[in-house]
Amino acid sequence: MTLPVSETRETIRVLEGVDEVARGTLRFIRNAREKIDVCSDSNGPSVVMGVEASKRLIVDWKDSGKKVRFLTEITRENEKFVKDLAKVIEVRHLDGVTGNFAVSDAPEYIATAVLREAQPATRLIYSNARAIAEQQTYLFEALWKKGIPAEQRIMQLDEGVQPIQTRVLEGDTAIREFMQKMLASPGELIACTEASALEPVYDLLLKRFEDMLANKRVAEDRPAKWLTSIGPEDVPMMQKWAGLGIEIRHISKLPPLNFGCTESEMLVSLERGERAVQRAFVSNDPSSVRHFRSVFDELWRNGIEATKRVDELVRGVERTSVEVIENPQESLRRAWDLIGSSREVLVMFSTPRAFLRQVKVEAFQRLKNVVQSTQARVKILIPQDDQVVAAMEEVRKMVPTVDFRVMNESLKTRISLVIVDRRKSMVFETNDDAKEDLYEAVGLANYTESKSIAASYATIFESIWRQTELYEQLKVHDTLQKDFINIAAHELRTPVQAIINYAELAIADRGQREKYYDRLLNSVKRLQKLTEEILDAARIESGNLRLNNEVFSLTQVVAEVLADEKSGIRNKNLAIVFIPDKRKMEPYGDRARIARVIHNIVGNAAKFTEEGRITVTTRLDEKSEEAMVSVADTGPGIDLGILPKLFTRFVAKSESGTGLGLYLSKSIVEAHGGKIWAENNSGGKGATFYFTIPVSQKRSRQLVSTQTE
Repeated sequence: MTLPVSETRETIRVLEGVDEVARGTLRFIRNAREKIDVCSDSNGPSVVMGVEASKRLIVDWKDSGKKVRFLTEITRENEKFVKDLAKVIEVRHLDGVTGNFAVSDAPEYIATAVLREAQPATRLIYSNARAIAEQQTYLFEALWKKGIPAEQRIMQLDEGVQPIQTRVLEGDTAIREFMQKMLASPGELIACTEASALEPVYDLLLKRFEDMLANKRVAEDRPAKWLTSIGPEDVPMMQKWAGLGIEIRHISKLPPLNFGCTESEMLVSLERGERAVQRAFVSNDPSSVRHFRSVFDELWRNGIEATKRVDELVRGVERTSVEVIENPQESLRRAWDLIGSSREVLVMFSTPRAFLRQVKVEAFQRLKNVVQSTQARVKILIPQDDQVVAAMEEVRKMVPTVDFRVMNESLKTRISLVIVDRRKSMVFETNDDAKEDLYEAVGLANYTESKSIAASYATIFESIWRQTELYEQLKVHDTLQKDFINIAAHELRTPVQAIINYAELAIADRGQREKYYDRLLNSVKRLQKLTEEILDAARIESGNLRLNNEVFSLTQVVAEVLADEKSGIRNKNLAIVFIPDKRKMEPYGDRARIARVIHNIVGNAAKFTEEGRITVTTRLDEKSEEAMVSVADTGPGIDLGILPKLFTRFVAKSESGTGLGLYLSKSIVEAHGGKIWAENNSGGKGATFYFTIPVSQKRSRQLVSTQTE
């Protein structure tokens, strides 16, 4: 396929074969007006000057007064061709050039994927799209500015001078190749890395280490030193490395970067972690190399032999070191670094003001971001204070996943604790608690990675945490107990007083005695019901609720309860309708208590529904072997403020009642292996209560047995 003399529309084409590529290249050169820019890998000079046709094209075009710029990587291998090329056109050198393309002011663009030394290309990409040509022109200009004149590079090669280069390597392959080059370099090799970085290095460079050690003289001339932090999980790998004869030392705290140096080059990883490094910073700048080697030497002097560290770990000996940090900014930064890489954080503030200072500097907004990122579990203890309680509630809204506890004010101290993963800990002294500024208030900080110390602090923390929890439970229990006694005393007083009054009236007025006896009986029944509720509530609280189990007809129990409830609503314009399922439903359970559940639900519906109807429905679900009872009314519905806590103790909207009925109903239904719930009806008219219980006798017996053991 031959390109036309000129394209009338923008196009992109691929030319195949030596002849087509040659013709396409010729057209590209002829179509250029004043300028051609070429960017090629190190094989480019040999292709241009080693292939006669290409050389003639460039020379002819240059002789016509046009400008050609050529950017490539100049090496010892292509130096001869570059010298010849530089006599004809302007050439510059740039390390690591891999692209092969040319762009002209026609505007047109050509590119080849692969060039081989002194061989013509066999495939060419051509385009006259203006956007592509402009983009490649911009790219070339950026690369050209970074290049150095060919004469300067050739002089460096002839004199053996290496130019100072600092660059970023991308990708595992490029980084591995550079590491291999470093290991092959003369002189001492040093490295400081996480222990996790040793395993891939071992697999990659094992043969080179073995070859080096096989030659004793070479090994002495080119020693290797490695610094790392060795934990229990690293012992097998360290034992494997010991056989290579490389000096390895342990330090408890590594610098924030992994790095390695020869006498003339350095590599610094820009990533930390277990996965393979994908980006690294490399340089042969002597000042940078000297800096990292001096850092290494200082760390090396403070390290201990890897064999000694491994022996300590095998024998279970813990090496404890405590670092004293005097600078508050540094100690607080270190604490945030720990929290940001943790799975569990325990914090105990020394005083209420210590907590409030953190609130003031928006530390909990930062904690929110950390927790969202790491999913860490965080517990915080704060001494009691009125201001603390209010501030803590605001912080809870901001960071709902963090657990807060308020401890007794008497537990105030002069130290705050941060414990991370029960392995590391920081202790902050309070310099002056009256100070508003966080850094002025904080004094010295002690940091340690001793697991035994961190575990001891964690034990103290958890002990206080549990005491605080028990204290809160006792306060809640005490409040509930007082509420219970007050409500029970109030509710019992009403039927007891009524019994006394009606008994006295029956004695005094014999003509009305039957009427007073009826009212007396109703008051006695009410007293009996209250007594049973109070006793059952006490049994449930103590875990001693016992069911009198038997097989009974659920339909019959519902019908009996509704007949009783109908007699109590004669003065209301209210109807009770029963829609039973015709199928047999015979659960195994406490007949009287299930009847009480139905009484409670229907009684509540009747209490709050002045007119309309209450519809009671039973339905059998044969698949789940459960019966469902629903009670729907046409009253005002359930107050939205009460709905979430409807089945808890002492929750009531009416002026009378203990607030125990639904709480007991829930406990009874769940004791039978069922569920109970309620919702407001759609359309805003009334509410519906539901409960389910198993009706398969075998399943009922199993569930009831489990619940009442």
